[in-house]
Amino acid sequence: MKFQRKLLALAVMGFALAAPAAHAAIDNGVNSPGNGELFLNVWSDQGTAANLADDIAYTLDTGLHINDFTIGATTQTFVAGKDSLSFSKTFLPDAHVGTFLSSVLTGSTVRFNVVGTDSFAADRFLTTAAVGTTEGNIASTSATSLHTLGSQIGGSAIGAINILANTQNVGATGFVSENLSNASAFSNGTGYAGDGGFLGQNLGGNVLFNSSGVIGQKLPFFLLYETSGSNTAPALVHQFGTNAIASWTLGANGALTYDVTPVPEADTWAMFAAGLLVVGAIARRRLSV
Repeated sequence: MKFQRKLLALAVMGFALAAPAAHAAIDNGVNSPGNGELFLNVWSDQGTAANLADDIAYTLDTGLHINDFTIGATTQTFVAGKDSLSFSKTFLPDAHVGTFLSSVLTGSTVRFNVVGTDSFAADRFLTTAAVGTTEGNIASTSATSLHTLGSQIGGSAIGAINILANTQNVGATGFVSENLSNASAFSNGTGYAGDGGFLGQNLGGNVLFNSSGVIGQKLPFFLLYETSGSNTAPALVHQFGTNAIASWTLGANGALTYDVTPVPEADTWAMFAAGLLVVGAIARRRLSV
């Protein structure tokens, strides 16, 4: 409890990011209709996976909007650059997220995801997913789920997160122009961004896939949207990356990176495998000496 109170007292500022204009809170599409912001969630089970009551979390407003990645009405077009080879964007960590990560108890599991939703216009949802997730794994998500996500995440969760962020950043000298972030505990209810809330692995039980990963993993990035007007129809799903792999990674120091890297060619994989065989043969030879 003492540790949680310490976290909740932190005046956490956003990552040091060269963004054009900062916002006072996460935009769920109200201030810019149909164009909500993306935000990072990091949470820890504090070493007791079965006990949610002691879990803690951290949420950051990245300042990036959905239209920074994809635009369109009934069809979606990926924004040039965000889906191109060799594109990379890093959000540098601040002292507060560093404190959060360093304070996580030994033996704890730390997970993260990056999500964004439009809750007041077209039903669009951007989300990371566990390593190895494909479009087919997500295709069963219904339009009904997108509507629910818009309500629960775009309304309840973002609203509560913004209240916490505004409270924690009050009087934070020099931080007022930055995108806000907050620390929370499971007791914060809808403002808590981890398992057992609306923003954990399965997004409040609204999806059948895992939206999260652990520190150091490159999580694939997906767009889900609905255009049919039927709540029972499956959502349309597209993975970011044109002949490439678009992903989000959270470093051990709290640095968040979005990058688009080439898919290794078949001959590259073959050379890699051959290299492993050579290394293995050398190791066995040394062991036999």
